Amino acid sequence: MGRHMLDERTADRILSGVLAPEDAPPGYAEVATLLSAAHQPPVPQELARCSQTVAAMAGAVAGTATTARSPFVEGRRRAR
Repeated sequence: MGRHMLDERTADRILSGVLAPEDAPPGYAEVATLLSAAHQPPVPQELARCSQTVAAMAGAVAGTATTARSPFVEGRRRAR
């Protein structure tokens, strides 16, 4: 895939999450999808383990991290 330059207005629309993936320039549909989703409010499942996530991040920064398994990851198969 070749390089596609973005004009400032298009880049701003992608970054703000308002450009629909089908309207994105070639090669940017997945970026537009991701950023649009990131601008949506969190769903309850994303907030359910908020305190454990913050504690794990604080532990990682302090060097005292413990391993916490997420139920969202445990059900997925790992790539071989």
